[in-house]
Amino acid sequence: MAFLNTLEKLRNNETSHKMGLWKNKIGNEEFKQFSDALKNNTSLQELILWENGIGPKECKYLSKALKNNTSLKELQIVNSNIGDEGCKYLFKSLKINTSLQKLCIDDNNIGLEGCKYLSKILKTNTSLQELTLNANYCRNDGCKYFSEGLQNNTSLQKLSLWNNKIENEGFNYLYEALQKNTSLKSLELGLNDIKYNKDFIKNTSLEYLGMIANF
Repeated sequence: MAFLNTLEKLRNNETSHKMGLWKNKIGNEEFKQFSDALKNNTSLQELILWENGIGPKECKYLSKALKNNTSLKELQIVNSNIGDEGCKYLFKSLKINTSLQKLCIDDNNIGLEGCKYLSKILKTNTSLQELTLNANYCRNDGCKYFSEGLQNNTSLQKLSLWNNKIENEGFNYLYEALQKNTSLKSLELGLNDIKYNKDFIKNTSLEYLGMIANF
């Protein structure tokens, strides 16, 4: 009943600017209806979807909504399982979308192919300012893709890659990107396996480098 009420408000543009759905068992058809309603909503600016069992199929529905929606500024899909395929759908929508500014997809079983699609987003999207990808599996090769994307990006200001099994090789790829990129101000790389030079930040436009619990 609570979900149906939420759906009705979304359809009628009666939502507040922020909506959070935590640990809901939303079926596939229900999520499709939710995404269809989001497509034409003009009031919602922040959508938080934590632990809702969202997989690639649900992410596909959501991505279709993002192609049309012009009000949403922040989207969080956390502790789900969108995987690499979900990132492909996000790329298809965010190469068109010009309103989303913050995307958080922590803990979603995203690997190398997913990083490839996210890199493509950085190459084409001009509105995204923050990308958070903590607790996934980017590794060094994923950082290589991010490096390629960052070298062609002028909007991203914050990138967070905590706990992504990144080593010095991946760190060096990111450093190469920051010789060209001048928009990124904050880079979070905590809980990885990086031995870094503390003078790194002096040679880039970064204002903050987070390296907590690296070894």
